Amino acid sequence: MKTCFLSLLLFIFLGQGTIYSQQNQLQLKSSATAPLIDGIIDKDEWVDAQEIKLQRTADWQVNILVKYDSNNLYVAFQNLSNPQLARLNSEILIQTLVNENNWDENCFWFHSSYSNCYSQGNYYNWEHCSNDSPGWKANTFPFTEGNNNMEFKIRFSKLQIDQPNPGMKLRVAFKLSSADESHTYWPHKADIQYPASWGELVFK
Repeated sequence: MKTCFLSLLLFIFLGQGTIYSQQNQLQLKSSATAPLIDGIIDKDEWVDAQEIKLQRTADWQVNILVKYDSNNLYVAFQNLSNPQLARLNSEILIQTLVNENNWDENCFWFHSSYSNCYSQGNYYNWEHCSNDSPGWKANTFPFTEGNNNMEFKIRFSKLQIDQPNPGMKLRVAFKLSSADESHTYWPHKADIQYPASWGELVFK
């Protein structure tokens, strides 16, 4: 009995800060460390991030790290390729008014692959793609030096937010897609078409 109790305590301790795909809310504390957006996941840069474990297949797990400071939202997608050389594109969906249920000017789409693509008010808009996008940044393909990660930095001003305040909420979904157009989301029931199906970021 004592062994079981200690195991439970260890599980709870190690599980803090880790979110799984069936959950739909992340609570974030402000960070004092800004990561470099270079595709290299430095543990010291992301040590205070919330972590999502997203199961792409039975033997392929992608970790998503999320944090913020007074100016930027940071998201990292870790382990975006597998030994069979399949590779995933990463996308971030954000809605700034959590009581609205449809795509409008308060919804934002961010995509990174060989280029960075962005749109406000709609998604899959490939007309605004650039490797030097104002207001946000992400590293792009090809992966180099053994890294297979995407890191994003999105200025709150890009989302028309002056500064995050305690208690502020954003709707958000994280999306993985492959060349065969199969998709994996956090939360797992999210759908790009329906912001009401997305999760929440709660700022502390």
